[in-house]
Amino acid sequence: MIISYESELIRDLCEDEIHAISAFGEEIASIFFSRLSDIEAANNPSELVVGNPHEETIDGLDCYKVNITESISIIFTTVLSAPNKSWKNVHRIKILKVIQL
Repeated sequence: MIISYESELIRDLCEDEIHAISAFGEEIASIFFSRLSDIEAANNPSELVVGNPHEETIDGLDCYKVNITESISIIFTTVLSAPNKSWKNVHRIKILKVIQL
């Protein structure tokens, strides 16, 4: 999939290993980048299998959530909204946030 980012902060976290290691530590940053690679390699969100990927409505948006660990998740949505969309037809996503509980 083609990935864009909600903010420069999210982009830096997702594209810069130093930012990710600073935020999560080396071990979790490695898992984080593996999940991002899985997302990028998938044709659509329905192809994701690792990280308990599932649909959620967050702040009124149809989103997808992929777990990095039990307490860290990536939240993304489609770039183009369409009524009655099927996640199988989504090829461009925007990472909205990386949440840490």
